[in-house]
Amino acid sequence: MVKKLSSRRALSQIITSLILIAIVSTVGSVVLFRGLGEINSFSISIANLEKNRVQGLQEDLVIENIHFKENTKQMEISITNFGSVPTSISSIIVTESNTQNVIYSSRNRSDSLEIMENKKITLETTLTTPSGNFDTSISDYNYVISIFTSRGNYFSGFASPFNT
Repeated sequence: MVKKLSSRRALSQIITSLILIAIVSTVGSVVLFRGLGEINSFSISIANLEKNRVQGLQEDLVIENIHFKENTKQMEISITNFGSVPTSISSIIVTESNTQNVIYSSRNRSDSLEIMENKKITLETTLTTPSGNFDTSISDYNYVISIFTSRGNYFSGFASPFNT
């Protein structure tokens, strides 16, 4: 018994090629658009990182005045933002310059300064005050004021009480 093969019909090579091209192009489009979406989100994250870095370079805080309040352990710092972006102070640390003892430390602050804004910040410190007739050398009472911003910048100033 010999069956005739001519009665069966197969897909032609052209139709098969068209079906394969349609499948490959569909899968390729999905992969392409998914990849473009990933590249776009990566570009956005790089742009945000660069923007924060550039804004960090544009920060410029100046400690204009440091006032030691009489008969108290309070210190008042006058700060001005001369930068071209608003700034947020994240922490302030005050140390004695000769012993490195911390007399004030405040982390997680939320003081913000707009462009060209001046702000006075009062700190409750553990200042060492000379007694008597001020025979003690002023150099024994030098302090370093360190200000850190939310963008990771560091600004510092030096002060001596009773000599301002």
